Amino acid sequence: MSQPEQLFCPNCRGGNSPQALMCQWCGKPLRAGAPIQYQPPPQQEVIQQKRRGACAPLLIGALVLGVILVFAVGLSGNKPSNTTTGVSNTVTSNEPPKAMPGIGDTVNVGDWEVTVDKVESAKEIEWSGFGNKEAAKGKFILVYVNVRNVSNKTSSVNSFDYQIADSADARYKAWTEFAYFAYAGNLKMTKFNEEIPPRSSSKLLAMFDVAEDAKDLILGIEAKQAIFLGTP
Repeated sequence: MSQPEQLFCPNCRGGNSPQALMCQWCGKPLRAGAPIQYQPPPQQEVIQQKRRGACAPLLIGALVLGVILVFAVGLSGNKPSNTTTGVSNTVTSNEPPKAMPGIGDTVNVGDWEVTVDKVESAKEIEWSGFGNKEAAKGKFILVYVNVRNVSNKTSSVNSFDYQIADSADARYKAWTEFAYFAYAGNLKMTKFNEEIPPRSSSKLLAMFDVAEDAKDLILGIEAKQAIFLGTP
């Protein structure tokens, strides 16, 4: 009997040499005995196998993506949140913003060395010894300022060089009514437009009539320097 040209695997139907003991396609042992005639699988089976083969990479990719997402979510749960609960991003009253001087800090503005010693608020002031009073439209802000004339000439502090801004960006000019000058005089304090000798220091009273709900006040001097006053 002549030896067959090929020995077909009963498992995968792949062709092998007649002397082969193991299938070169699927690795299964080849049965002894008469060779099996190769019959190709039906066309439908071939199509299904192709579909299964095409879907495999997609399934593997989806599985890998799922693992990455789970890992990423796990990492994000361990990170601190960028949102701080209960803390406002606005300026906290009486706490100066970064890089802005506050009460007690000395700044240099032109010919002046300026230090705000304290700040008060009042609904009204009594400006004479006879009980004369002046009420604010909103509330008075009284800024007690130590000013030093660092120039070599006599100068005065101009009222238009001082103004206040609040957190709503409302601007207030210095209050220079008659009652202001009388009140500052009773306190023995320097007033706006009063001359100060060179190389001399003086206690200046600056007054402002601001809105009643004004807060986080900032004193501007000669449009060059800002000092945080807080909310008196």
